[in-house]
Amino acid sequence: MSKYIKVKVDLNKTIKVENDNLDDAIKKAKEDFMELEMTDEWLNERIVTFEEDVIIQNSANYIAELFSKQVTDEYYKSDVLEFITIAFGNKDIINYIFDETINILENKYNINFVDKRI
Repeated sequence: MSKYIKVKVDLNKTIKVENDNLDDAIKKAKEDFMELEMTDEWLNERIVTFEEDVIIQNSANYIAELFSKQVTDEYYKSDVLEFITIAFGNKDIINYIFDETINILENKYNINFVDKRI
């Protein structure tokens, strides 16, 4: 079983932009940020935290429990992936949840998957 670690980077800095138009000021601030973000001053101001991402494991356990109760002769990984893709809009975690869900279904619920539909 894997652990998923959420890395959070927080930076509370202000960029002064000489512009009255908000959209233009934000665009300029983004450009300035690209130059400032790797400077020692800005790197030293970042707060980086690491914590377990329990959403992935909890979601995988819940989805595995739902799929384990289905009454069917054949299970397809694509069905599980389709459900997870619909349920979670965050593409960064879809593959993690899918991998964990399949692992739980195979190891905890002894479900064997059919590779292809014929």
